[in-house]
Amino acid sequence: YVYSQKTLGNFWGFVSGWSYFIGTIAGNAIILHAFGSLVKKMGFTLPFAHSTSPLFAQLIFDVFFLVIFTVLNLLNTTVLEKMHVGFTILKTIPFGLVLIAMFFLFDIKNITTATVKPFGLFESLPIVLFAYLGIEACCSITHQIKDGERNASRAMLISLAIIAATYAFIQFGLLGILGSQGTNPFFEIVPRLTSNPMLISGGNFLVKIAILSSYLGGFYGMYYANSWNLYAIAKEKNILFANTFTKLNKYHTPWTCILFQGILIVLLLFVSLHHDSSLMVMSGFGVVIAYILSVLTYFKAAPRGISNVLTGVLALAGSSA
Repeated sequence: YVYSQKTLGNFWGFVSGWSYFIGTIAGNAIILHAFGSLVKKMGFTLPFAHSTSPLFAQLIFDVFFLVIFTVLNLLNTTVLEKMHVGFTILKTIPFGLVLIAMFFLFDIKNITTATVKPFGLFESLPIVLFAYLGIEACCSITHQIKDGERNASRAMLISLAIIAATYAFIQFGLLGILGSQGTNPFFEIVPRLTSNPMLISGGNFLVKIAILSSYLGGFYGMYYANSWNLYAIAKEKNILFANTFTKLNKYHTPWTCILFQGILIVLLLFVSLHHDSSLMVMSGFGVVIAYILSVLTYFKAAPRGISNVLTGVLALAGSSA
Protein backbone atom coordinates (compact mmCIF):
# COMPACT_ATOMS: atom_id res chain seq x y z
CA TYR A 1 0.00 0.00 0.00
CA VAL A 2 2.68 2.47 1.04
CA TYR A 3 4.82 1.75 -2.05
CA SER A 4 1.96 2.40 -4.48
CA GLN A 5 0.51 5.31 -2.51
CA LYS A 6 3.79 7.22 -2.32
CA THR A 7 4.73 6.66 -5.95
CA LEU A 8 1.51 6.25 -7.95
CA GLY A 9 -0.84 8.36 -5.83
CA ASN A 10 -3.62 7.88 -3.27
CA PHE A 11 -6.06 6.16 -5.63
CA TRP A 12 -3.68 3.43 -6.78
CA GLY A 13 -2.35 3.11 -3.26
CA PHE A 14 -5.86 2.42 -2.03
CA VAL A 15 -6.51 -0.08 -4.86
CA SER A 16 -3.29 -1.90 -4.04
CA GLY A 17 -3.80 -1.95 -0.28
CA TRP A 18 -7.49 -2.84 -0.31
CA SER A 19 -7.22 -5.53 -3.00
CA TYR A 20 -4.34 -7.13 -1.10
CA PHE A 21 -6.28 -6.94 2.17
CA ILE A 22 -9.38 -8.62 0.68
CA GLY A 23 -7.30 -11.12 -1.32
CA THR A 24 -5.41 -12.16 1.80
CA ILE A 25 -8.66 -12.48 3.76
CA ALA A 26 -9.94 -14.84 1.06
CA GLY A 27 -6.63 -16.72 1.25
CA ASN A 28 -7.00 -17.04 5.01
CA ALA A 29 -10.54 -18.37 4.56
CA ILE A 30 -9.20 -20.94 2.06
CA ILE A 31 -6.55 -22.13 4.52
CA LEU A 32 -9.09 -22.47 7.34
CA HIS A 33 -11.53 -24.29 5.07
CA ALA A 34 -8.77 -26.59 3.79
CA PHE A 35 -7.68 -27.24 7.37
CA GLY A 36 -11.19 -28.38 8.36
CA SER A 37 -11.52 -30.50 5.21
CA LEU A 38 -8.16 -32.13 5.84
CA VAL A 39 -9.10 -32.93 9.44
CA LYS A 40 -12.10 -34.88 8.11
CA LYS A 41 -10.08 -36.61 5.38
CA MET A 42 -7.53 -37.76 7.95
CA GLY A 43 -10.23 -39.58 9.88
CA PHE A 44 -10.81 -37.14 12.74
CA THR A 45 -14.42 -36.51 13.76
CA LEU A 46 -15.51 -32.88 13.81
CA PRO A 47 -17.52 -31.58 16.78
CA PHE A 48 -21.29 -31.33 16.10
CA ALA A 49 -20.85 -33.64 13.08
CA HIS A 50 -23.74 -35.84 14.24
CA SER A 51 -26.13 -33.02 15.15
CA THR A 52 -25.94 -30.84 12.05
CA SER A 53 -25.01 -31.01 8.36
CA PRO A 54 -21.35 -31.75 7.50
CA LEU A 55 -20.86 -28.29 5.97
CA PHE A 56 -22.15 -26.46 9.03
CA ALA A 57 -20.15 -28.74 11.31
CA GLN A 58 -17.03 -27.72 9.43
CA LEU A 59 -18.05 -24.04 9.55
CA ILE A 60 -18.38 -24.24 13.35
CA PHE A 61 -15.01 -26.00 13.53
CA ASP A 62 -13.35 -23.33 11.35
CA VAL A 63 -14.85 -20.46 13.36
CA PHE A 64 -13.68 -22.09 16.60
CA PHE A 65 -10.06 -21.97 15.41
CA LEU A 66 -10.58 -18.48 14.02
CA VAL A 67 -11.63 -17.26 17.49
CA ILE A 68 -8.54 -18.87 19.06
CA PHE A 69 -6.18 -17.21 16.60
CA THR A 70 -8.00 -13.90 16.87
CA VAL A 71 -7.29 -13.88 20.60
CA LEU A 72 -3.65 -14.83 19.97
CA ASN A 73 -3.30 -12.08 17.36
CA LEU A 74 -4.42 -9.49 19.89
CA LEU A 75 -1.18 -10.19 21.76
CA ASN A 76 2.30 -8.96 20.82
CA THR A 77 4.81 -10.20 18.22
CA THR A 78 6.72 -12.17 20.88
CA VAL A 79 3.75 -14.55 21.13
CA LEU A 80 3.58 -14.68 17.33
CA GLU A 81 7.26 -15.60 17.17
CA LYS A 82 6.93 -18.39 19.77
CA MET A 83 3.88 -19.83 18.02
CA HIS A 84 5.68 -19.86 14.69
CA VAL A 85 8.69 -21.59 16.21
CA GLY A 86 6.35 -24.29 17.51
CA PHE A 87 4.61 -24.69 14.15
CA THR A 88 7.98 -24.80 12.36
CA ILE A 89 9.25 -27.56 14.65
CA LEU A 90 6.13 -29.62 13.94
CA LYS A 91 6.46 -29.02 10.19
CA THR A 92 9.99 -30.45 10.18
CA ILE A 93 8.68 -33.91 11.18
CA PRO A 94 7.79 -35.00 7.61
CA PHE A 95 11.03 -33.48 6.32
CA GLY A 96 13.03 -35.41 8.94
CA LEU A 97 11.20 -38.56 7.92
CA VAL A 98 12.23 -38.04 4.29
CA LEU A 99 15.86 -37.52 5.30
CA ILE A 100 15.89 -40.76 7.31
CA ALA A 101 14.17 -42.70 4.52
CA MET A 102 16.69 -41.45 1.95
CA PHE A 103 19.43 -43.47 3.66
CA PHE A 104 17.46 -46.72 3.24
CA LEU A 105 15.07 -46.30 0.31
CA PHE A 106 16.55 -43.76 -2.10
CA ASP A 107 17.05 -45.13 -5.61
CA ILE A 108 18.32 -42.88 -8.40
CA LYS A 109 16.42 -45.05 -10.91
CA ASN A 110 13.16 -43.64 -9.53
CA ILE A 111 14.29 -40.22 -10.77
CA THR A 112 15.85 -41.19 -14.09
CA THR A 113 12.80 -43.24 -15.12
CA ALA A 114 10.18 -40.72 -13.95
CA THR A 115 7.83 -39.43 -16.62
CA VAL A 116 8.52 -35.81 -17.54
CA LYS A 117 5.45 -33.65 -18.23
CA PRO A 118 6.66 -30.25 -19.54
CA PHE A 119 3.19 -28.70 -19.64
CA GLY A 120 2.65 -29.70 -16.01
CA LEU A 121 4.69 -26.59 -15.21
CA PHE A 122 1.76 -24.37 -16.16
CA GLU A 123 -0.69 -26.43 -14.13
CA SER A 124 1.48 -26.18 -11.04
CA LEU A 125 2.26 -22.43 -11.25
CA PRO A 126 -0.90 -21.30 -9.35
CA ILE A 127 -0.16 -23.84 -6.60
CA VAL A 128 3.44 -22.65 -6.34
CA LEU A 129 2.31 -19.01 -6.20
CA PHE A 130 -0.14 -19.80 -3.40
CA ALA A 131 2.54 -21.80 -1.52
CA TYR A 132 4.78 -18.74 -1.38
CA LEU A 133 2.12 -16.23 -0.36
CA GLY A 134 3.10 -14.68 2.94
CA ILE A 135 6.81 -14.10 2.29
CA GLU A 136 5.96 -10.45 1.59
CA ALA A 137 4.15 -10.20 4.95
CA CYS A 138 7.36 -8.72 6.37
CA CYS A 139 6.42 -5.54 4.47
CA SER A 140 3.36 -5.18 6.70
CA ILE A 141 5.26 -5.45 9.98
CA THR A 142 8.50 -3.68 9.08
CA HIS A 143 7.93 -1.25 11.95
CA GLN A 144 7.76 -4.22 14.34
CA ILE A 145 11.07 -5.70 13.14
CA LYS A 146 14.32 -4.54 14.71
CA ASP A 147 16.05 -2.22 12.23
CA GLY A 148 13.19 -3.02 9.85
CA GLU A 149 14.28 -0.83 6.92
CA ARG A 150 17.34 -3.02 6.47
CA ASN A 151 16.32 -6.36 8.00
CA ALA A 152 12.84 -6.80 6.49
CA SER A 153 14.14 -7.25 2.94
CA ARG A 154 16.88 -9.56 4.21
CA ALA A 155 14.31 -11.64 6.10
CA MET A 156 12.17 -12.03 2.97
CA LEU A 157 14.99 -12.90 0.57
CA ILE A 158 16.80 -15.26 2.95
CA SER A 159 13.54 -16.97 3.95
CA LEU A 160 12.53 -17.37 0.31
CA ALA A 161 15.90 -18.91 -0.57
CA ILE A 162 15.83 -21.33 2.38
CA ILE A 163 12.22 -22.39 1.73
CA ALA A 164 12.77 -22.87 -2.02
CA ALA A 165 15.92 -24.94 -1.39
CA THR A 166 14.13 -27.03 1.25
CA TYR A 167 11.12 -27.68 -1.00
CA ALA A 168 13.38 -28.68 -3.90
CA PHE A 169 15.51 -31.03 -1.78
CA ILE A 170 12.51 -32.72 -0.12
CA GLN A 171 10.77 -33.14 -3.48
CA PHE A 172 13.98 -34.66 -4.85
CA GLY A 173 14.10 -37.04 -1.88
CA LEU A 174 10.45 -38.07 -2.25
CA LEU A 175 10.93 -38.72 -5.96
CA GLY A 176 14.00 -40.85 -5.25
CA ILE A 177 12.17 -42.82 -2.55
CA LEU A 178 8.74 -43.32 -4.12
CA GLY A 179 9.12 -42.48 -7.78
CA SER A 180 6.40 -40.45 -9.47
CA GLN A 181 3.56 -42.79 -8.50
CA GLY A 182 3.02 -41.76 -4.87
CA THR A 183 -0.37 -40.19 -4.14
CA ASN A 184 0.12 -39.44 -0.42
CA PRO A 185 3.92 -39.48 -0.27
CA PHE A 186 4.52 -38.62 3.38
CA PHE A 187 2.13 -41.37 4.51
CA GLU A 188 3.82 -44.00 2.31
CA ILE A 189 7.27 -43.68 3.86
CA VAL A 190 6.77 -45.28 7.30
CA PRO A 191 5.15 -48.46 5.89
CA ARG A 192 8.24 -48.86 3.67
CA LEU A 193 10.57 -48.52 6.63
CA THR A 194 8.80 -50.96 8.97
CA SER A 195 6.00 -53.51 9.04
CA ASN A 196 5.20 -52.89 12.71
CA PRO A 197 1.54 -51.73 12.87
CA MET A 198 2.08 -49.60 15.98
CA LEU A 199 5.06 -47.79 14.49
CA ILE A 200 3.17 -47.21 11.23
CA SER A 201 0.12 -45.88 13.06
CA GLY A 202 2.16 -43.66 15.41
CA GLY A 203 4.46 -42.37 12.67
CA ASN A 204 1.63 -41.44 10.34
CA PHE A 205 -0.27 -39.82 13.21
CA LEU A 206 2.71 -37.49 13.78
CA VAL A 207 2.79 -36.75 10.06
CA LYS A 208 -0.93 -35.84 10.19
CA ILE A 209 -0.34 -33.45 13.10
CA ALA A 210 2.63 -31.88 11.30
CA ILE A 211 0.66 -31.31 8.08
CA LEU A 212 -2.28 -29.83 9.97
CA SER A 213 0.05 -27.53 11.91
CA SER A 214 1.45 -26.16 8.65
CA TYR A 215 -2.04 -24.95 7.71
CA LEU A 216 -2.49 -23.24 11.08
CA GLY A 217 0.99 -21.72 10.97
CA GLY A 218 0.35 -20.23 7.53
CA PHE A 219 -3.01 -18.87 8.61
CA TYR A 220 -1.62 -17.38 11.83
CA GLY A 221 1.15 -15.39 10.17
CA MET A 222 -0.99 -14.06 7.31
CA TYR A 223 -3.82 -13.18 9.70
CA TYR A 224 -1.54 -11.07 11.89
CA ALA A 225 0.30 -9.29 9.07
CA ASN A 226 -2.87 -8.49 7.11
CA SER A 227 -4.38 -6.46 9.95
CA TRP A 228 -1.52 -3.98 9.53
CA ASN A 229 -2.47 -3.48 5.88
CA LEU A 230 -5.88 -2.18 6.93
CA TYR A 231 -4.21 -0.13 9.66
CA ALA A 232 -1.89 1.52 7.09
CA ILE A 233 -4.84 2.52 4.88
CA ALA A 234 -6.71 3.89 7.89
CA LYS A 235 -3.68 5.92 9.01
CA GLU A 236 -3.87 7.81 5.73
CA LYS A 237 -7.63 8.49 6.30
CA ASN A 238 -8.45 6.67 3.07
CA ILE A 239 -11.22 4.50 4.48
CA LEU A 240 -14.46 4.90 6.42
CA PHE A 241 -14.13 4.72 10.23
CA ALA A 242 -10.41 5.45 9.91
CA ASN A 243 -10.16 6.63 13.53
CA THR A 244 -11.62 3.35 14.73
CA PHE A 245 -9.24 1.21 12.67
CA THR A 246 -6.16 3.05 13.95
CA LYS A 247 -6.76 2.12 17.58
CA LEU A 248 -4.03 0.04 19.25
CA ASN A 249 -4.25 -2.05 22.40
CA LYS A 250 -1.64 -2.20 25.16
CA TYR A 251 0.46 -4.60 23.04
CA HIS A 252 0.52 -2.02 20.20
CA THR A 253 -1.66 -4.30 18.07
CA PRO A 254 -4.48 -2.92 15.84
CA TRP A 255 -7.23 -4.81 17.63
CA THR A 256 -10.13 -3.28 15.68
CA CYS A 257 -8.51 -4.30 12.38
CA ILE A 258 -8.04 -7.85 13.66
CA LEU A 259 -11.66 -8.14 14.77
CA PHE A 260 -12.94 -6.66 11.50
CA GLN A 261 -10.79 -9.09 9.54
CA GLY A 262 -12.13 -12.00 11.59
CA ILE A 263 -15.73 -10.97 10.87
CA LEU A 264 -15.02 -10.80 7.13
CA ILE A 265 -13.42 -14.27 7.19
CA VAL A 266 -16.52 -15.71 8.89
CA LEU A 267 -18.73 -14.10 6.25
CA LEU A 268 -16.61 -15.47 3.41
CA LEU A 269 -16.60 -18.95 4.96
CA PHE A 270 -20.40 -18.84 5.27
CA VAL A 271 -21.03 -17.50 1.78
CA SER A 272 -18.64 -19.98 0.14
CA LEU A 273 -19.92 -23.12 1.87
CA HIS A 274 -20.94 -24.58 -1.48
CA HIS A 275 -18.55 -22.59 -3.71
CA ASP A 276 -15.11 -22.62 -2.09
CA SER A 277 -13.44 -22.27 -5.51
CA SER A 278 -14.67 -18.65 -5.60
CA LEU A 279 -12.36 -17.90 -2.67
CA MET A 280 -9.36 -19.05 -4.69
CA VAL A 281 -10.28 -16.70 -7.53
CA MET A 282 -10.82 -13.81 -5.10
CA SER A 283 -7.55 -14.46 -3.31
CA GLY A 284 -5.44 -14.78 -6.44
CA PHE A 285 -7.04 -11.80 -8.18
CA GLY A 286 -6.69 -9.47 -5.18
CA VAL A 287 -3.09 -10.34 -4.39
CA VAL A 288 -1.93 -10.25 -8.01
CA ILE A 289 -3.35 -6.72 -8.43
CA ALA A 290 -1.22 -5.59 -5.48
CA TYR A 291 1.83 -7.39 -6.86
CA ILE A 292 1.50 -5.80 -10.31
CA LEU A 293 1.01 -2.31 -8.85
CA SER A 294 4.09 -2.82 -6.69
CA VAL A 295 6.09 -3.75 -9.80
CA LEU A 296 4.82 -0.65 -11.63
CA THR A 297 5.90 1.35 -8.59
CA TYR A 298 9.34 -0.22 -8.90
CA PHE A 299 9.57 0.75 -12.58
CA LYS A 300 8.78 4.36 -11.68
CA ALA A 301 10.95 4.65 -8.57
CA ALA A 302 14.03 2.54 -9.38
CA PRO A 303 17.10 4.14 -10.98
CA ARG A 304 17.40 3.52 -14.71
CA GLY A 305 19.67 0.67 -15.72
CA ILE A 306 19.60 -2.67 -17.54
CA SER A 307 19.72 -4.76 -14.33
CA ASN A 308 16.85 -2.82 -12.75
CA VAL A 309 14.73 -3.07 -15.90
CA LEU A 310 15.41 -6.81 -16.09
CA THR A 311 14.46 -7.20 -12.42
CA GLY A 312 11.20 -5.33 -13.06
CA VAL A 313 10.37 -7.42 -16.14
CA LEU A 314 10.98 -10.67 -14.26
CA ALA A 315 8.86 -9.41 -11.35
CA LEU A 316 6.05 -8.44 -13.72
CA ALA A 317 6.22 -11.86 -15.42
CA GLY A 318 6.16 -13.60 -12.04
CA SER A 319 3.21 -11.51 -10.84
CA SER A 320 1.25 -12.15 -14.02
CA ALA A 321 1.94 -15.89 -14.20
